[in-house]
Parts: sequence; C-alpha cells; structure tokens
Amino acid sequence: MQKIITIVIVVLVINSCSSTQNTNNACNEMTTTDCMNSSKCTMELNPIENNEAIYICRDSINVCESNFSQSSDMKEKCESRKGCVYNFGCYCPCKGYGETIVKDNAKESCLCDCGFGEPAGCQERPNTALHSDSLPLAGEL
Repeated sequence: MQKIITIVIVVLVINSCSSTQNTNNACNEMTTTDCMNSSKCTMELNPIENNEAIYICRDSINVCESNFSQSSDMKEKCESRKGCVYNFGCYCPCKGYGETIVKDNAKESCLCDCGFGEPAGCQERPNTALHSDSLPLAGEL
C-alpha cells in the first residue's frame, strides 16, 4: 500500500512541475487576442519590420502588469495600484494591424482610426519604477 501512495505522490509532483513549465512558456505562444485577454501575460510592440507591426506576448513582470487584462481592465483598476499608470496606446484589434508570431484567426475585419502602436496597458510610473530598465511612457517624455 505504501508503494502505491508513493508512486501517486511522485506522479502528482511530476505533473505539477510540467504544468508550471507550460504556464511559463504559454505567453510567447499566444495570439494577440489571447494575449490581450490574459491577466498573466502582457503584449507589447516589437520594432516595426517590413511596414508591419509585430507584437510579442510575454509574462507579466511587475505588480502593475500582473492580474491585469489589456483588453478588459480599465484605467481605474490600473491606477488604484500604487506606482502604476495607465498608458493609452494606438493598438488596433482588427485583421491586418499586426500580430504576434502566432497567426490570429479570431481577429475581425474592421477599420481603426489608430493602429500599429503600443497596446494600452498598466505600467510602472517612471519615477517610482522598481526596475532600473523601465522607460518613460508615451506622453510623459
């Protein structure tokens, strides 16, 4: 009986470790739609290549980005957090306005007044940044 219990515990620990690794790698495998809807990932603009905006989806790295969905959470939720500021971006969720490396078939055909820019999001205020590599936000230069 003890051997069976030990085997079950070992299997549970192995499964737990492997699912943690999958979670850590999940952001960079998301479409723009999935990334914007996620509260564990943050989408940001990579430099424009060949006149097409390329976005990267990465793990949220600080208290401002964590538990914040770029598609549904609002300025009030962001700025209620100490040291955080909401950055309005020029991101368009329509087809043809840039994607992550994963093709996004959920995007609708529509037009935007603004596009190919940084998505809106919650970021650290430059003067209270916990990381020395934080950059000023657009409009705060």
